Amino acid sequence: MIMEMLELQPNLLKAVKGFIAFVGNPSNTDAVFDIADGLRYTALYQHYIEHAYADANVASNLKERYLGPKPDLEALMQFPANSLGKLYADVMLHEKLDPNFYRNIEIEDDYSYLALRIRQTYDIWHIVTGFGTDLRSCL
Repeated sequence: MIMEMLELQPNLLKAVKGFIAFVGNPSNTDAVFDIADGLRYTALYQHYIEHAYADANVASNLKERYLGPKPDLEALMQFPANSLGKLYADVMLHEKLDPNFYRNIEIEDDYSYLALRIRQTYDIWHIVTGFGTDLRSCL
């Protein structure tokens, strides 16, 4: 048990450093990635992966390592007015956001696959949940 904790400690230190950096500068998205990467080997993420496998559709994507195409904002602007694709493109273009802003991660296992997919779809979740992309709207 102590050996496991010692092996986990550098990762948790990365999470703590990321948290401190984020508190100091909430616009620092790299700090958020450091927090997530630092928590990678915790029981929390293992439960997260198990939960993902509980859904047959998600489990299928996990096994296939489906990534999907990179967003083409100009093509999405041609979608119907109230479609998710059009709303996504509108927000991204209006806010001058890059759909590929995230820190890339090499897919090595289930965690890294899910982490990459979350990063790729992050701004879509803001639209689906109604939260804006600025810090104030997320608090």
